[in-house]
Amino acid sequence: MRITEVKPARHRLTAVFLDEERVLIDTETFLMSGYRVGDEVSGEEWDSLCEKAQNNRAYEKALYLLEYRAHSRGELLQKIRREYPADAALQAVQRVEALGLINDLDFATRLAEELTTQKGYGKARVKAGLARRGIDGEIMDQVVENLPC
Repeated sequence: MRITEVKPARHRLTAVFLDEERVLIDTETFLMSGYRVGDEVSGEEWDSLCEKAQNNRAYEKALYLLEYRAHSRGELLQKIRREYPADAALQAVQRVEALGLINDLDFATRLAEELTTQKGYGKARVKAGLARRGIDGEIMDQVVENLPC
């Protein structure tokens, strides 16, 4: 396949024309690849580039979601999987977790305190709220056990 044209597109995407067929790809990933108009690209190289682009977009989605509020690992994974493949979503969550941007124990503790103090929930209802947010059973038990109610 030959890259015949490259044009900016919407939302940090680039339109790459491969043998006159338009394909959208993440701009950052495309620029980092070093490909230019007129370059030949094999199917395997293009697939690899598209996978990198998807992983990058999933990571950006994770950062975007965390910009607005804290999320549990499970909740974040579920939201990213709505738009991206499971492996890209998992990789994105692992990256933000490695950066320390998500911490299920801290998230669950704060949420449980909020549910008990502000909403007056009992332990069973707090547990249900934590489960809905994707908190692991072990962490959930630990947090609920430490509640004053």
